[in-house]
This record gives sequence, C-alpha cells and structure tokens, in this order.
Amino acid sequence: MQQDSPAKRRVAFFGGTFDPPHCGHIAVARAARNALRLDTVLFAPVGSQPLKPEGSTAPYDDRVAMTELAISGEPGFELSTVDAPNATGRPNYTLHTLRRLAADLPDAELFCLMGADSFLSLRRWHGASELPFAASLVIASRPGEDFSD
Repeated sequence: MQQDSPAKRRVAFFGGTFDPPHCGHIAVARAARNALRLDTVLFAPVGSQPLKPEGSTAPYDDRVAMTELAISGEPGFELSTVDAPNATGRPNYTLHTLRRLAADLPDAELFCLMGADSFLSLRRWHGASELPFAASLVIASRPGEDFSD
C-alpha cells in the first residue's frame, strides 16, 4: 500500500517597506492566513525597493524592529530578513527573493502576498512575467479598488 506524501507547508512571502508596518498589513496577512490555510506568513522588510528610489524614511534595522513588534503574538507570522540590504548595494527584486526562498524551503508551497497597489504596478517590476511561476500571487484588494485595466 502506497503512503501519501506529507502535505507541503504553505508559506506566504509578504515583502514591503513596512515604513511603518500598520494594522492594514496585519489585517491582510490574517485574512490570507485564514482563507488560504497558510502555515506561515513571512513578513520581510525590503532593503532597497527599486520602485521607490527615494528610499524609506526609517532605516532598515528600525523597520525590522517595528515589524517584529507589529507581528509579535500572531500565530504563524514570522519576521524574515531574506530581503535585507544587499552587500553590493543593488536593489532587492521580489523574483530573486522568491527563487531564494524556494531553494531554502523545498518542502513549502510558496505564495506571494501583496496589496492591490503593488499588483497594479506589477508590470514595472523586474521579471514581472516570471513572478507567477515563482509563487502563487495573492492580491489583497481595498474597497473601491479598480481592476478594470
């Protein structure tokens, strides 16, 4: 008799500047965790966001600390530094981060959680056409968000 292989862990990557992390970020992650039966939501403050050349107001280490405080006590929420600043100073690209996560978590089914505002700018992202192949995209909309385009 053949045994079923164990189910893969369901892990969502939730990247962003988190400058600062707020109730909306937490609400989106909770909704995704519950709706998709996620085991883990990885909150990953980005080191250098290429579509925000002016950078963040708060330094990376402060955004990490704020994010850690914001998610403390939430089941299945974890801080990840997978998107920390590169030693080379180059920007962080979600596609590269997702590929790195897939290599680091071979036992996981990956999701990429993002807000509607990020989704609507997706065509400007590095390797945008490859993102859905790196992880299933999960888009959190806002009331009144227009997706007609």
